[in-house]
Amino acid sequence: MSVNKKYKLMVVGAAALQMPLIKRIKERGYELVVVSPNPTEPGFEYADYSVIADVRDQDLILEKARELKIDGAVTDQTDLAVRTVAYVTEKMGLSSIGYNISCLFTDKVLMRKKCKELDLNPIPYALVHNLYDAIEFYDTLGAPAIIKPADSQASKGVHKITCRQDMIMYFKEAMDYSRNGKVIIEKFINGFELLVDSLIVDGEIKVLTIGEYAPFAKKDVFSSHKTIFPSKCPKDVKEKVSTFNNQIIKKFGLNNSRTHAEYLYDGEKCYLVEIAARGGGVFISSDAVKFCAGISTEDFLIDAAVGNLYMPEPSSDFVGQYFGELFFYMPEGEIISTEGIEEVLKLPFVHNCLLTGIEVGIKTPPITDKNGRKLFTLTGNSYDELEKRMCLIKSMIDIKVRTDNGIEGIIWS
Repeated sequence: MSVNKKYKLMVVGAAALQMPLIKRIKERGYELVVVSPNPTEPGFEYADYSVIADVRDQDLILEKARELKIDGAVTDQTDLAVRTVAYVTEKMGLSSIGYNISCLFTDKVLMRKKCKELDLNPIPYALVHNLYDAIEFYDTLGAPAIIKPADSQASKGVHKITCRQDMIMYFKEAMDYSRNGKVIIEKFINGFELLVDSLIVDGEIKVLTIGEYAPFAKKDVFSSHKTIFPSKCPKDVKEKVSTFNNQIIKKFGLNNSRTHAEYLYDGEKCYLVEIAARGGGVFISSDAVKFCAGISTEDFLIDAAVGNLYMPEPSSDFVGQYFGELFFYMPEGEIISTEGIEEVLKLPFVHNCLLTGIEVGIKTPPITDKNGRKLFTLTGNSYDELEKRMCLIKSMIDIKVRTDNGIEGIIWS
């Protein structure tokens, strides 16, 4: 395709995490169609054409895409829109990963089945519809388990199960978060979790960066209080995880895409937690990949959407830096004061943030999943500098919340 053509691209999703992609499309002078159910999301400010629709409404979005005669469709940093993008592009004969592949990379049950079918270190699991079957399978494991909705994201409804009473307590919650009415029970793997972002062109796989995270100490909150790229784990572990990651991608049949995967390593084997056909969320795709691998995810996705597929070369302006994400929660209550946020955002090594709802008078919800986390992304020239900068940010910010137990501050870990 002509590189000089003014393409019309559809981005499915308009929230903060889609902004790096949306802004880059406009910087390149292309026409932009933005799709989201929420007209107040920031992506609409950049749109030439706005479509107010649920990002999972595939047929409506296909209809709008045909009306607008788009040249390509794309999304990033969200699972919810991946199937829709694949559906629209496949139906219109545009550059596409294919709808069947998109289903595999957005369905935890299909991933588990595929790993078992291909003998890729499958985690013992069961897909259940009722509490009786859940308890029955748990009893067969003879070990702790994880319960999770089959088709949710952001760790909603995910809990560790160590006894029958846990299963009784958490089953309904997991089912409530499941859109398809199915719940996964799987063996708990005690291991080290690694995050792997990759890029695939015509079946050639390039691992862009491998990161690690430190989990929050709060029980049943399956989220990190910080992530670090690249991971500090030994070189041989990175090689094992990279090899396993490449096996998963090849055998799952994904030939052209970005991927974000999470793996557990127990000291001997790697296990797939989940893999997505898009870049890592919370700015991993846009920031971590840029600063650690020197590659622009946005340019790759834009070019791939119009059929211009190539393996990008790293930019010497960025490659080799250390990248971190510093997360925090607010205790449940009402925010009564905020100090230091503007000063932190002016720091030259702070690049992005997610701070929605940090205002005096706002009621903060209970902590249940990843969605309530706030975030700063930052860089450093070494692990030590990165840690020092995280400590500096913590020392600069002071947010107070009136709770049932009195005045409390930020939960950093």
